[in-house]
Amino acid sequence: MKLTEELNNFILDWGEKLSHWGLNRTECQVYSLLFISPEPLTIEEITATLNVARSNVSNSLKELLSWKIVSLVNKSGDRRKYYECIKNVWQLFNQVVSEQKRREIDPMMDIVHKTKEQLASKKEKSSSEEYALERIKDIQGFFDITTNLYSRFERINPESLNKYLKLADNVNRLIKKG
Repeated sequence: MKLTEELNNFILDWGEKLSHWGLNRTECQVYSLLFISPEPLTIEEITATLNVARSNVSNSLKELLSWKIVSLVNKSGDRRKYYECIKNVWQLFNQVVSEQKRREIDPMMDIVHKTKEQLASKKEKSSSEEYALERIKDIQGFFDITTNLYSRFERINPESLNKYLKLADNVNRLIKKG
């Protein structure tokens, strides 16, 4: 795939910004290239287009596959592996958030639950343990609410979500007036 200067800049810039989602820069550039490509690409095409080492592209694709935002595609009569990505922005957002939750929030919440149970089961607690237990309950409550909210949003189709958000804005305005 031959990139114009504008598309090359898009891949570099978007790749840099997406790297804040939990992927490294090359993984994001590979995803960005697949996102703007009208056809699935082979590892050789990705390597040549991005001018990145084949091993780096291979490792990036493995990570993107593990995030389930890139998939393998077979072409009839061709033994090479082709890769394509999620192109629907809503699906991409849902998958990235879901994966970040699984990789980052869920393990953190396991620690919160375990520590809360340990502290709560102690018959005698120091004042610092009592204070810490209350803070940990706050963390648990926050993540319980946000996780529940996210699980509701991920099941809503984009059109319904837009209507829901407009309705929520109207409710918020009414609450602020009252």
